[in-house]
Amino acid sequence: MTIDEAIKHAEEVVTEKEDNARWELTSTWQDECKQCAEEHRQLAEWLRELKALRSTLELCKKCQYVSECPINYPWLKED
Repeated sequence: MTIDEAIKHAEEVVTEKEDNARWELTSTWQDECKQCAEEHRQLAEWLRELKALRSTLELCKKCQYVSECPINYPWLKED
């Protein structure tokens, strides 16, 4: 599974669980559906953030000034 597929899946679960919460007759099930939707919303947000950070990391690794970078993160160094 790619990160884009994982983001899409998490967003689909959010939609599904929010729909389920509207139709559930008991408040217990509604609460569980709402909680699950919120957790998957957070997961999708974290995955989008991870994707952006990976993209930035790839740009940093390609930068000709990486050895002079003031940030000087150890993970930017070539092994």
